[in-house]
Amino acid sequence: MIRGVASVADWEQLEEALAGTPSVPEVLAALACVPVLSEHARGWQQAWTRLQKPPAPRVVWTGDAKAGRSTLLNAVLGRPLLHVAVRPCTPVAVTVFAGGWRLTEVPPQVPHEPADGRVLVVDVRQPLPRRARVVSDGGGPTVLVLTKLDRARADAVLSSDVEAELDEAVDEAVRRARRRCTGPLVDVVRCDAREAEAVRDQLWPRIQAGLAGARERAALRGRAQRHHWLTQVVASVTPPEPMSWPPSVAVDGLARGIAQAAVTSALAGLALDRDAWLATLQPVQTHSALEGCLDRLEAVLRTALRSAMARAEDAVGRAWDAAVAGVRRELDAAWTDQVGVPASGSGPPARSPHVAPAFGVERLAAAHAARIRVAATGPVGALARLRRVSVRTEAAAAAWRTSLVEMETDLGAALWDGVVRWADALEAVCGDHGAWRESKDAAQRRTAEQRQVARRRALARVRVALGAVRSVEEGIESGGEGQDESGHG
Repeated sequence: MIRGVASVADWEQLEEALAGTPSVPEVLAALACVPVLSEHARGWQQAWTRLQKPPAPRVVWTGDAKAGRSTLLNAVLGRPLLHVAVRPCTPVAVTVFAGGWRLTEVPPQVPHEPADGRVLVVDVRQPLPRRARVVSDGGGPTVLVLTKLDRARADAVLSSDVEAELDEAVDEAVRRARRRCTGPLVDVVRCDAREAEAVRDQLWPRIQAGLAGARERAALRGRAQRHHWLTQVVASVTPPEPMSWPPSVAVDGLARGIAQAAVTSALAGLALDRDAWLATLQPVQTHSALEGCLDRLEAVLRTALRSAMARAEDAVGRAWDAAVAGVRRELDAAWTDQVGVPASGSGPPARSPHVAPAFGVERLAAAHAARIRVAATGPVGALARLRRVSVRTEAAAAAWRTSLVEMETDLGAALWDGVVRWADALEAVCGDHGAWRESKDAAQRRTAEQRQVARRRALARVRVALGAVRSVEEGIESGGEGQDESGHG
């Protein structure tokens, strides 16, 4: 999707330039005149120019080890570009270019993708043993080049009929080569790789004639590349969807963030109050001092819970302001993207809902204070002073810790229940800010809608023009594929 702002006149001029049945260069030239499309159009023009050049047929040059592949390629190139030696010296695939052909020498046992055509260079004395893995032809034509015939004659010097034995070796090489072909074996050539002039003047033209099908496959590949490129460009100039305002904003995550901030702050405060009251129990040595601590416990609990709620309120206030600012930034960015003019102004104020309005501080403080007193007193209140002070203190501390854990759970649940309220409040902020922005910048909205209408019409014309060329390329490609299949059959 192409983003940017252009005037209505620019889009109307583009629509007029594409009247009739323009060619691809004419379409790209018209797109280059639109400021928001000029950079993309220049890149498309360069790509289309490259795609007009016929692709070089890709031919794999493979076969037996030490059959003379590199020597043959050097003769074709007219210079000793590839290294040759007595031992195998081409461990990896090597690509060279000759007369518009892309020739890749691939030694046996080296994996490589199939190409448009294949040249099998085979030592006629022991052609293509079963252990030799050569590159597949991929359904393309194969030319079989038989080498080392002079050495085969020398090896058969004691035979009664040297030529008959040589013909038998050639027939065996052809049979083994056919078993390695899925496409047609179009020609079988005998040569001496060391005779560079004969290779260049006689063998290479014959190989090119035999690989005419590889040129056709390369041309089909070029048409497929142009078709794919046109498909990508057509997808890139898809007209934008009509403006929708206000856009949806994901407020659920923001509301959960507010609740998390409230819970974290509140529980941190309760943890501090828990440790503070436990510290007051440590110096207690008498029953009277312990009773005094228990008498003040309900007030301590009320203070702790109110302090936690106040901390949560402060945290919610900060998180709420950040969430509202984020919502407004997202809406303003969407407005700027749609109308093409930076949004200004902050919008109406937004008030956060109250934190946990139904949370009963007084009730919880009284209930937990009574529970802790019962734990410190024992099952029979009249006999409380008969227990050791240390035992009563430890029981009160354990009950205090248990009560604090339960209060943390209750407070956390109450604060998390506010997620729905905060989400609803943020939704209201979205609606209010969207309505305010739309009423404040109504003129910008109308201008943007006019631009989008003109843009959709112009880009639709571009898609029609490029789609027509793509259909032609697709038709040629389908027809070419049918001919290729019928030829192989």
